[in-house]
Amino acid sequence: MLKKLSFGVIFYKIYYFPKSFFQQCLHEGFTTIALKKWSQYRMEQAAYRLKTVNQTTVSKELEIHFLTGKNFWYQTCFCAYSFI
Repeated sequence: MLKKLSFGVIFYKIYYFPKSFFQQCLHEGFTTIALKKWSQYRMEQAAYRLKTVNQTTVSKELEIHFLTGKNFWYQTCFCAYSFI
């Protein structure tokens, strides 16, 4: 735990994160940022409720590759679902 609280992490959380958030608010507007976060939350919740797809509903096998990350898993779920 002490390693996670290094000087760089503390400095980032105290100085850089609030500074960048304030700059983003000036650029995009607080309402837009809040709306984007709310939309992301709703999309994540909807990804959990996607119906299971059986192999019988797929006409033929396709090989699909996704370039994604842990912050975009819900968008990847919707992409895969739309391909099916």
